[in-house]
Amino acid sequence: MKAFIQSIVDNREGCVNGKDGLQAELIAHVAHRSLTEGRPVRIGEVESE
Repeated sequence: MKAFIQSIVDNREGCVNGKDGLQAELIAHVAHRSLTEGRPVRIGEVESE
């Protein structure tokens, strides 16, 4: 949290950016879908939606 705040104070990009956040969200979505459907789900299946 300190690094995040410091990046704002210094007006610089933090160590984690929006693209990293989107990738994490995609992985969580795929994991949830896999659990719900009871089968392995490939990231490519979800990216194309």
